[in-house]
Amino acid sequence: MGNQQGNVYKLNHQGEIINQYQLPDGVKCIVADEKWIYAGCDDGNVYDLSGKIPYLAYEIDDNIDIYWLDIFGGILGVSDANGAVVKIDAESESQWTRLSKGKGGWMIRCDRSHIYHGHGGGITAYDIQEGRQVWHQKTQG
Repeated sequence: MGNQQGNVYKLNHQGEIINQYQLPDGVKCIVADEKWIYAGCDDGNVYDLSGKIPYLAYEIDDNIDIYWLDIFGGILGVSDANGAVVKIDAESESQWTRLSKGKGGWMIRCDRSHIYHGHGGGITAYDIQEGRQVWHQKTQG
């Protein structure tokens, strides 16, 4: 778990703290990809928490205000406060950015073929390779 002060705690199944880290800024979200664990922070970066000490894994563009992350096979999907969705490869290079039809990117999920982005205007699926919109579904609220 993480908090707005940048503290990250690793707990066992009994709720006991077994490790803790201090990151440079508030923690927005924590995601995992097999054995890797990442934390997205308010400083716009993503940190790898898989080892004994955290280290910078992905540097996100300063214009992206991270709301949520997902990772699949080394591909990082980033959703931001303005409704943008960004695909970043394992070398921290942005592959593409799209602006969805709504603000507040509250959800992002990645799989082999798509990046799914939930935002104020609904849910949009993008082709993972090219960033082309595959479909969009409006939602209530």
